Amino acid sequence: TKVICSIVEGNLGGARFGADILEASGVEDPPFFALVNDMLNGTKTAEIDPASLSTIHITLMDAAHHEIPLEGMAILPPEMAQSTVALRYLGPDARMLSTFNALNLGLIDAEQAAKLWRNIAVDALPAEQALARHVGAPDGLTTAMAWRALDAEQSAKRLPLIAAAMDVDLANGNGSFMRLLYTELAEAGMGFDQVERTLSEDQSDAAGKIALLLALGNPNAPDLPMSFPAFAYALNAAKILSSLEGDSWRNGDLAAANQWHLMPILEAAGMVADQSEWLDQAFAEPVVSGESVSLSPLLLRAIQQASEKRRVAETILLANWLFGDLPLAKINTQDAAVVITALNDIGQNAAANALVRELVIAHLLANTGGADMSASTGAWIFPVSMPVSETAPTASDQPQEVTQDVTEEGADAVDNATTEPADADNDTGSDPDNTSLTSDAPSLDGEPDNGSQS
Repeated sequence: TKVICSIVEGNLGGARFGADILEASGVEDPPFFALVNDMLNGTKTAEIDPASLSTIHITLMDAAHHEIPLEGMAILPPEMAQSTVALRYLGPDARMLSTFNALNLGLIDAEQAAKLWRNIAVDALPAEQALARHVGAPDGLTTAMAWRALDAEQSAKRLPLIAAAMDVDLANGNGSFMRLLYTELAEAGMGFDQVERTLSEDQSDAAGKIALLLALGNPNAPDLPMSFPAFAYALNAAKILSSLEGDSWRNGDLAAANQWHLMPILEAAGMVADQSEWLDQAFAEPVVSGESVSLSPLLLRAIQQASEKRRVAETILLANWLFGDLPLAKINTQDAAVVITALNDIGQNAAANALVRELVIAHLLANTGGADMSASTGAWIFPVSMPVSETAPTASDQPQEVTQDVTEEGADAVDNATTEPADADNDTGSDPDNTSLTSDAPSLDGEPDNGSQS
C-alpha cells in the first residue's frame, strides 16, 4: 500500500525504495513488481497471467494503463462495483460486463447503459448468433453482447429477436432492468420496413411481446398498430399501469388481464376499486392464479412493528431482507402489500410508489395471474420459470413457503410445492427482478426517483 501511495503522490524514489525492500524480504508477487516497475519506468510489461491476478493487481493495472481482461472482473468483490465502473482501462468484454453489473445494481440507468455499450469498441456478432449464445449460456456478458447485436440489426427481424432475448432475461431474473433497453430497440424497430409482415409470419408469438414492451414503455398513450389481436393484452396492461397515477383502478382492466391478485398491492398504494360488488364479480370472473412465494411471517410482523415505531433504517433493512433475491412476480402480493404499507408509514412514499410500480410491471410481464392465452384474446406473454427444488428458497436464510391459489369456482386443495428463485449469475452478481432500497438508485422506468426503490 505504501508503494502505491508513494507513486500516486509522485514520490517515485520512495516507491522504488519500498518495492526493493519488499522484493529483498522474499515477497513473491511477480505481477505486482512488474506493474510497479512499469509505473516507475514508463515501460510496458508483456501480458500478465490472468490466473495470478488479485484485487490490488487490477488497481495497479489501471494505474499503469494495462488493459484489464474479462477474467479480472471475477476477482473484484461486489462491494467494488461502483469503483469498477470508474476503471479506465477495462478491456472491451470486461467493460461490457461491468456496465451490465452497474445497471443491475442501480448504479446507472438504462439510458447510460445503452450509451456505454454503444461506445465500447467491440465487434458486434450477427444478431442471430449473439442470441444463440445468450440462450445457450445466459449471463451478464452474453446479455450485453446480445443487446449490442440487436442494436446493430437494422431490419424488421430485430423485433422477434428482441422478444426471444427478453424471454431469456425474464427467465434468468434480469427482465426488470433490461426491459427499458429492449423497449428502446423495439420502438426504433417499429419504423423499419416490413414490420407487420415479419411479425405476422413469426411463429414465436413475438407480436404480443413487442406490443407489451411498447405499452409498458408509454402506458398513458401507447402507440400500437392494431393489426394483431395480440395487442389486446398489451392495451389492458397499459391501462393498469397508468392507473397508478390516480386513486382508483378499474375492475374491468384487472379482469381482462386476469390480474386480480394485484389488488392488495393497489390497495396498499392507497387506491380503491371503481366498483365493489365483489360477489357478483366472483361469479362472473373465475380467477386462475399461479404459484406465489410467501415471505417470512415473523419478518413481516417485525417490519410492521418497526414501521409503527418509526424506526426508518430498521424498516428499510427488513424490506431488503424480506425481498432478498426473489423475483418480484413470484412474491405473494398480500405479503408485498405489508412491505408497501410499512414504507408509507415511515414516510418513504417515493420508495413505496416505486416498489408498487415495479411489482405491477413484473406481474404484467410474467402474467403469473394466468390470463387467458386462447386465440380469442391472442395474448402472448413472457414466460418466467422457477426451478423446482426439494428445499424452500431463502432470502438471507429466512423461511418461506410456496402457496398455490385455487379458482373462485372452487377446487380441491393442492399439494404444497417448494420453489427456489433463479440462481444469480456468479459473474454478474445479478439481482433477479429486484432492486435495492437506496435512495440514489435510478428508477427502472428511466425517470428520476426522489425516493428509494426495492
